[in-house]
Amino acid sequence: TIGVEAIREICSRLQSTSQLGRGKVVIIQEAERMTESAANALLKTLEEPAGDSLLLLIASRVSRLLPTILSRCHKHVCQLPSEGETLAWLAEQGHQATQAQVRICQGAPLRVLSYIEAQQDDARRALLDGFVSLASAPTRAANVCAQLAEDNQVRLHWLQLFLCDALKLQAGCGHHQLAMPDLASLSQQLAEKHSSERLLEAEQQLVVLKEACQPGQLSNPTIHLMNWLNRWL
Repeated sequence: TIGVEAIREICSRLQSTSQLGRGKVVIIQEAERMTESAANALLKTLEEPAGDSLLLLIASRVSRLLPTILSRCHKHVCQLPSEGETLAWLAEQGHQATQAQVRICQGAPLRVLSYIEAQQDDARRALLDGFVSLASAPTRAANVCAQLAEDNQVRLHWLQLFLCDALKLQAGCGHHQLAMPDLASLSQQLAEKHSSERLLEAEQQLVVLKEACQPGQLSNPTIHLMNWLNRWL
């Protein structure tokens, strides 16, 4: 999280005179990580910046910013490039990415690059293969839970896409419409083993769980992950 002391220091610096240029610029990366106290401490400065100041708040989850912060900002939405543009850019960086990798990372080029460099395809496949196997080997739940807990926001996202792909297959969608076409056969196994009602209920519960497991929300998210898996079983 971004705490109140860091924001107070920024506000204090903006009160001083710039030494090299005529103005001052503050960039707050991942602004949605500000605590409520930190966001409230920024309100007055946002409304009346000292001198010739510019504050840039960069956020990938705008809905998590306080309405009072949003009301004081001009909003600019950065549109995602097309899949083709992202694949071409990654090729320029020396990576032959796949359509699945782009979709998993929601089309964000830098996120895809990080995913590839971290070689996460194997971890994704292992997690989802283990999840499918729970139908015949429920004792593997603890292992699947440990995999989810390792990086819960990313891996819960993978699992959510996986459940959605199974639902798409049940609805008659083609492989080209899946978020993870490289794991279409695994999604097909999930679709054949479980009803649409069960998959949809699990996906809806997963959305709630993912939000609850945001950093700083739970002292022990592993317990909640295991509870969700037990309900699935």
